[in-house]
Amino acid sequence: MKKLISDLQDFYLLSFHGIIGVLRKPFYFRDMIEQMDYAGAGSAFIRLYAQRQQMKI
Repeated sequence: MKKLISDLQDFYLLSFHGIIGVLRKPFYFRDMIEQMDYAGAGSAFIRLYAQRQQMKI
């Protein structure tokens, strides 16, 4: 039981820090899109959006 509670605490702390990291500056939006694409969420929408962002710069 103690191990389960410890694992859940670690999971929620990691999730919390991840969410806070997304909201804090500096924003690495292009890097985030590339990592999402690499991690398997490579949909056409993400690719088109990332390409559009690169054209603006």
